[in-house]
Amino acid sequence: MQALTKSLTRAHLDAIRAALARAAWDGGDRSKTAAILVPLCNVLLQVRSRSLRSHSGEVSCPGGKADDLDATLLDTALRETREEMGIAHDRIETLGHLGPPEKSLRGDIVWPFVGFVHSESTTERSEDPNAALPSVDLEAIRNTASKDEVDFVFHLPLAQLGNPARHRRHWEANSGVIRLNGRR
Repeated sequence: MQALTKSLTRAHLDAIRAALARAAWDGGDRSKTAAILVPLCNVLLQVRSRSLRSHSGEVSCPGGKADDLDATLLDTALRETREEMGIAHDRIETLGHLGPPEKSLRGDIVWPFVGFVHSESTTERSEDPNAALPSVDLEAIRNTASKDEVDFVFHLPLAQLGNPARHRRHWEANSGVIRLNGRR
């Protein structure tokens, strides 16, 4: 866990990209699908607005239903990240996807992608593999987040994301299935 407490570097991003490249992926059926982005810079999370019809008040990664105009599910995740958090796609370095997709508690198939959020456009980044990557301005993201969709934006250090004490069980009343950490 010690490596998760230090600033991410280009070398870390390359290692994450290589690990994600081995994940299973088949593109999937786009009916009743959604995509999310796991935005690393630590991990950016949001509390969804209580005025929303679905997932109101939940802590989540940015994401949502695929639109017909989205060429790919990655496009869905990037579009939703821009709409919800105000983060332009040119600040996100896509590292890969976590596969296979998971079925949400509502029955949607969710395709998770991982991307590093740079403080500036990705065209202005350092190529030094051992240089610490600059942090994003969390207050600026809070100010650009959609007031209609997001109540609050916060970050969770990677070390805490991997902490089993932070994981919860979810009971699916209709199927009688208990999921622990997203697995049956």
